Amino acid sequence: MRIGITKKVMGLFTIGAVLFFMTAASSFFIMNRLYGMIQETDSALKKAELADNLRNEVNRLFIIVTGFLVTGDEAARDRFDLTINEITALLAEIRSQEGSERWHETADHMGKDAALYAEKALEILYVEHPVGNEKGIGLIKELDLLGQDILKEAEGFYEIARKEVEQKQSNAMSLKGFLTAFALSASGILFLSMLVSYLYLRKSIINPLRELHRGAEIIANGGLSHRLNISTGDEIEELANEFNFMAGSLQKARADLDRKVLELYMLYNISKVLSSSLEKSDLLTKAVEFAGSGLNIDLATVMLVDHETQELSMGAHTASAGEVFAKRKYRMGEGIFGLAAADGKARILDSVALKNELSQDTLGLHFDFSSAVIIPLSTQGRIIGLLSLFRRAPGSFSNEEFNLLVTVSEHITLALENERLYREIKTLAITDGLTGLYNHRFFRTKLEEEVERGRRYGHPFSLIMIDVDNFKTYNDLNGHLAGDSVLRELGCLLKLNLRSSDSVARYGGEEFVVLLSETDKQSALSMAERLRAAVQDHSFPFRERQPGGMLTISLGVASFPLDATYPDELVKKADAALYLAKSAGKNRVHGSEML
Repeated sequence: MRIGITKKVMGLFTIGAVLFFMTAASSFFIMNRLYGMIQETDSALKKAELADNLRNEVNRLFIIVTGFLVTGDEAARDRFDLTINEITALLAEIRSQEGSERWHETADHMGKDAALYAEKALEILYVEHPVGNEKGIGLIKELDLLGQDILKEAEGFYEIARKEVEQKQSNAMSLKGFLTAFALSASGILFLSMLVSYLYLRKSIINPLRELHRGAEIIANGGLSHRLNISTGDEIEELANEFNFMAGSLQKARADLDRKVLELYMLYNISKVLSSSLEKSDLLTKAVEFAGSGLNIDLATVMLVDHETQELSMGAHTASAGEVFAKRKYRMGEGIFGLAAADGKARILDSVALKNELSQDTLGLHFDFSSAVIIPLSTQGRIIGLLSLFRRAPGSFSNEEFNLLVTVSEHITLALENERLYREIKTLAITDGLTGLYNHRFFRTKLEEEVERGRRYGHPFSLIMIDVDNFKTYNDLNGHLAGDSVLRELGCLLKLNLRSSDSVARYGGEEFVVLLSETDKQSALSMAERLRAAVQDHSFPFRERQPGGMLTISLGVASFPLDATYPDELVKKADAALYLAKSAGKNRVHGSEML
């Protein structure tokens, strides 16, 4: 049953108030009883005092009467009156006191005897010639006997009063013992009630509050796994439950934050790794190596899509990939890899799906992977590859890690896209926009490299300068668009008739230049003649409008180190040879040795 703090405190207050009022009422009753006993004791003491005074007055009266018979002093009569009045007053007061039946009977009897004693005494006091009077002597004897009775009765009064005083004293002592026991009992009860109240408050309020305070300190110091175990059935227990909920929320938030920080750190690392290279092979190798080490992956691969053949081939893999697996190609839509590349959906695979799809025969390795993640690499809605990650432990890819791997794949995709853009920009920087051949900038760079290589290793190379004959006439007759088309077609024709190790570039306008690697002068002249013949025999549009009905070229040849050893000097020699060819009638080859 739930008992709130307010009810607990009010309950303790009510118990304390009841105990207080009970103690106060008991004390009031006892005080009243004590006051009554004090009054009763005072009354008993007063009775004893009255009885003693009465006895003294009776003795005094007897002395007065006896003295009268001895001295005959008539003043004894006045003293007698005073004493009689005193005795009468004492008897009246004795009768007025509360007492037992015996007390009142004795008082009545004594009153009668006192009246008779007074009559006898009065008779003696009025005897003539009292001194030695025989009658007086006889009366005094009777008075003495009567006085003896009165004294006995006074002694009876005194004895009654004394016993009553003793009884009251005994009662007072009993009450004192009771008061002592009551005080001790009340003190003990109050002490026990205070102790029980303190222990109850300590158990139900103070200790839980201390535990709350200690728990708050532990939480503040980073101990978010700490939980309170408070079962007080009140607001403190509710507060403890809220505290535990808060601590759990903070622990979960910190775990999420730690996970996100770790993810950010990992993403930072892979971004750093991927940004360190703009070469595709190096970039992919670093990506799979990072996945293997940084993400605790047993096997990591990146497959690339060839959109022309619609095939997936291995771009990079960790060392645990088998040779067959590394060389195998997958058709788009074929198997789990081809299907992922076709539909563009990332997926988590279990051991059953993996073993059904990837047996040892197809992988070329001892397949013992039980879980995998396959994530398409997509840019602008176009699939360019797959990131595949494998682990031996079953079910080891959580949803949080899957989301992280998707983000990693996005970084890899971005790196591949950057590499492609870099490659395109690099190509644009060295490519002529009209013909698609290398441009003048590339030619100058390549020429310097060939000169440096020739000097280092002693290898010859040759340079062919080419100019289209009567090109202005072609443009004037057919238009510049047709001229541009001829230059493009000529570039393709030159490239088609050269070796893969040779380089052809557009030098400017209708001029072209060819670098022939490791080619001496004679071989270069032969190559130049072959190019000339190929152009002469090619069916260019509107060739019939050209002089001689053909579109031709003139070529000048110079070789390193035979003709020159510096780049600019070699260009000048080839250009001069070209000038000779043009001057000699065009459509011919001239070498620099003819200068």
